[in-house]
Amino acid sequence: MDREFINKAIDLFAATFPHSITDYGILLNRVSIYNDANDGPSMHEVMNGVGNYFQLTNSRFSSPIFDPTSLEYLKTGDQTQLIIIDRNQEITIKAVKKLFPELSKVKMTTNKIYAFFDEKKRPVIILTASDKSNLDLLLKEMKTKKYFDQTKIVQN
Repeated sequence: MDREFINKAIDLFAATFPHSITDYGILLNRVSIYNDANDGPSMHEVMNGVGNYFQLTNSRFSSPIFDPTSLEYLKTGDQTQLIIIDRNQEITIKAVKKLFPELSKVKMTTNKIYAFFDEKKRPVIILTASDKSNLDLLLKEMKTKKYFDQTKIVQN
């Protein structure tokens, strides 16, 4: 294939599917999920919760969020970064804000969806849920809205 053909195909795709870069369904197809689950059943519960609403074709789960291995992958992984904060709220939110300068002026609270592209142009989605039923509501809201709004970080 030649360069001109590839560029034309990309332009046609962008014109036909202008919201594809913010489509939660597409973004979560290839995702790294970070959570402070403390055991196998808790990890499965989070993965199954996300999987109830989105197809996870290529997913990676890391816990705890700020374990050195998780942190390294959070900094270097190239796929969508999904951070689910459902415990240790205050400490985790402070640490996440330090990691992503895009959040420096955002007042992060519970039961919210935050989404943006970081400085590496990776999609980052952060869910702050007070408990698993609220996490389910946030995921359901994402599925219903389908896309995130690039003009703002707080999505709900």
